[in-house]
Amino acid sequence: MYSSSSSASLGAATRARAMAVGVLCLVLLALYVVVLAIEPLRAFFALVVPGLWAWVATLGGASLTVGALVLMDERFVPDEVRRRFARSRFPQAPSS
Repeated sequence: MYSSSSSASLGAATRARAMAVGVLCLVLLALYVVVLAIEPLRAFFALVVPGLWAWVATLGGASLTVGALVLMDERFVPDEVRRRFARSRFPQAPSS
């Protein structure tokens, strides 16, 4: 069983938290691109610019990982997506 602190840290508990995590990921991606684009930084970190198939493998692996997390546990699905799915799957009966 998960403690409340561990389960809250795994999922997008609130919209603000989901936004903060998304922004953090985008900032990290931007910094990675900057480091790859600037030769002295690339040399300092001993990085090589990945080829096409390395990018394909990276994006494919990340997609599989995120998909598996979403399928395995609903804590990884943002609340808004879960609510939209529930509304579309189980529409409310019209009130008379």
